[in-house]
Amino acid sequence: MLLIVSGWLEIGASWEEDPHTVARTGDLEHAALLLDGGPTPTKRATSTNGDPSRRGLESGYGDRFPIPRTEGAAMIRGLWNHAIKVEDLDTATRFYVETLGAELRYRSTVLGCDYRLLRLGDARIILFERAPYEHLLEEPAPPGLLHTVYEVDDLDEQVERLRASGCRILMEPIEIESDFGRRRICFFVGPGGARTEVMQILRDSGLD
Repeated sequence: MLLIVSGWLEIGASWEEDPHTVARTGDLEHAALLLDGGPTPTKRATSTNGDPSRRGLESGYGDRFPIPRTEGAAMIRGLWNHAIKVEDLDTATRFYVETLGAELRYRSTVLGCDYRLLRLGDARIILFERAPYEHLLEEPAPPGLLHTVYEVDDLDEQVERLRASGCRILMEPIEIESDFGRRRICFFVGPGGARTEVMQILRDSGLD
């Protein structure tokens, strides 16, 4: 029986690369080698945990055919912090420090809003009594998670992609400065209403 699965030919219990399907993965050099009669390694399939979509990926060649990244995707360096709205900054800060073992790094103000920056393990948490963009909302945000912040390499490129996606820009790009240093930031609302901030660090104080 001959079965083509995820770019492989299954013959009995072994796998052989199909050059035409390999070409569709973008690895044209390797596909050409196969068409020219080059080596066609075989490898017995490993467990797929019942998921046929992973066959081929788990047959020992997953590193050759990684899931492709979206063409031209802006570079997200990582999650920087979670922003949380509380009713009282001092009470909330004391709870995080005394009960959860957080470390208060500093107290400061940004865009007219007082905040506390805490470290809780590897995570950064910024507590606000009022979100910097709250005046742009139809009604005040309730206490709880306000938004997440992701650091990017190029804010302009990321904002361009956000606009092209059709999502709502909540706060246009702006440059800010506080105890954490100097940043360029932009807030947007993603699918489902999740508020998110993208941030490019221009100067880092190193205090966080």
